[in-house]
Amino acid sequence: MLSLQTRSALTKETSSLNRKYIRLTQILATVVLSFIIAPAAMSEGIYKWVDDNGKIHYGSQRPEDADAEKMKLHVPEPASKPESQKEAEEENLEGDQKKEATLEDHADQEKANKERSAYCAKERKRLQTVQKNKQIHQKDASGKVSKLSSEARNKRLNKIKANISKYCK
Repeated sequence: MLSLQTRSALTKETSSLNRKYIRLTQILATVVLSFIIAPAAMSEGIYKWVDDNGKIHYGSQRPEDADAEKMKLHVPEPASKPESQKEAEEENLEGDQKKEATLEDHADQEKANKERSAYCAKERKRLQTVQKNKQIHQKDASGKVSKLSSEARNKRLNKIKANISKYCK
């Protein structure tokens, strides 16, 4: 069982949270209503009047029992016209496509670099193997193993070196 002090503390915390929640709800409702009401008020016009107590009021409808003055509001024109907006959207689309193409090119370039790096590592290993071994055996298409002549070995060695110098920097 909870002690009286613990219950009191929990009640205070809960009460505080409830007040914060209610306040947040009120603020949110005010913001939402202002977004709903504002366009309607702007389209009809805004009226200003003073009541019998001297208090100033504003409203979207002219009051029947008071002398109201219609407010002159300046509503700015849109920054861009629809045609220029379409052009801007097309430019943004083209820019996005260029960015995507650049990203794809970058990804392709990165992939090519990785493949080149793997190829170079493989060729360097082949070079070490051919340099280390004076006699090289190879399998033909039928699976028959034969010894490579020294002339064929030197051609292979030169070809590997040429590939490394050409593709691996």
